[in-house]
Amino acid sequence: MEIMIKFSLANKDCELDNIKETKGFLNDKVIKYNDGNVITEIILDSPVTLKRVNNDYEIELTFVENKITNGSYFIKDIDRKLDLKITTKRLVIKDGQILIDYVLDINDEEFKFRLDYEVMK
Repeated sequence: MEIMIKFSLANKDCELDNIKETKGFLNDKVIKYNDGNVITEIILDSPVTLKRVNNDYEIELTFVENKITNGSYFIKDIDRKLDLKITTKRLVIKDGQILIDYVLDINDEEFKFRLDYEVMK
């Protein structure tokens, strides 16, 4: 089903009030949307998985609250894959909303991801 999405990704350089809006799709437990030139897919399962793909890279992050999980960052032009460790500080999934606070070990940087969605009529 088609959904309307508002989302933001914040870190130390970018605040959560940088909200973007787009249309997407929700099928079973998968949300898909296009963020400019980046195709984003969120799999609402256990663990929650976030995939972002464009012409330059592919990143896959998995989230389990209060756990360290594995992910990957693939840089296409140099054909190199970096393994990532993700520490999930907060993971909230409720009707129409996803909140994820996490730290990537590669640079010890904290991110806050928020996505709100509603089914379009």
